[in-house]
Amino acid sequence: MYKLVIFDWDGTVIDSVSKIFLCKQDLAKKYNMPVPTEVLVRKVLGLPLKTAMQTCFPKADLMTLSSYIKSFKAEMCQLKYQGNLFPRVKEVLSV
Repeated sequence: MYKLVIFDWDGTVIDSVSKIFLCKQDLAKKYNMPVPTEVLVRKVLGLPLKTAMQTCFPKADLMTLSSYIKSFKAEMCQLKYQGNLFPRVKEVLSV
């Protein structure tokens, strides 16, 4: 019997990618910038946030990029951007 199980939360237990993509779409619209593709957003997952945002918004100057990062962090705390459990996760974890 295992006493402790360690697993990755983000992308394993919850679907956060779709919410991260939605947030970056909304930021692009808010700042009137080109919307990054979902492929690009997926590609930068796991990179440092500044690098990921620079890649998704390459036309942003450093000041604007700083605003994007601050907005992204604040927006991702809103309920709208909270990830959903993948199907059957509750059942698997309750075993």
